[in-house]
Amino acid sequence: MEPSEQRDTRTASHFSLYLKCGAIFLLLLMSFIVVACSTTASDTPTANLGAPPVTVTIQFNQDLTTTPLPTQPAYVCGAWITNTSPGYVPGSTIPVYAKFVHLVNGNPQGVPGASAQATLYLSDEAPRALPGTVTGSDGLAVFSFQLPNDPNIANHNNLVTVTFTAPNGTSCKVDQDRAAYFTPIMVSPTVTGTPGATPNATAATN
Repeated sequence: MEPSEQRDTRTASHFSLYLKCGAIFLLLLMSFIVVACSTTASDTPTANLGAPPVTVTIQFNQDLTTTPLPTQPAYVCGAWITNTSPGYVPGSTIPVYAKFVHLVNGNPQGVPGASAQATLYLSDEAPRALPGTVTGSDGLAVFSFQLPNDPNIANHNNLVTVTFTAPNGTSCKVDQDRAAYFTPIMVSPTVTGTPGATPNATAATN
């Protein structure tokens, strides 16, 4: 073989080696690029691709005066019966208590000298007015009435309403929604027997 042919053979083998190395280098470079791109994509939160993150804003010192609380009336009144379940005994007396109060700077003060009129609502009778009275120094008024001989009112709610009128003309009413109430209880008579005398045997002695 001539020297020129030997040089051509070496050049071809060197070129083939360079081509193989370049191909391997290019393959490695492409691999690094693919891995880098996939890592960057996986590190990015998916939330960034959608809607912006939700933020919550808490505000203090808000104006609460937009809905004012209801003011309490200057004059209030109420009525009650201490024993709301008395036994039904015709002719027995039922006391009714009622009070008329004036709120001064939030403090209750009884209204003295106010006229008080009560109305009795029995379940089986027409309403009837009770004798009127006047409040004492503490704003308290006391009424009373007797249970009628009417068994139909037993075991039913019965009401007493009261209307007050202060000396200055201010009025206050305890209507049926807040009325004093009582329910007479019909008690069944209990039969009590008297045990008969047991004869005692007396032994005869000689």
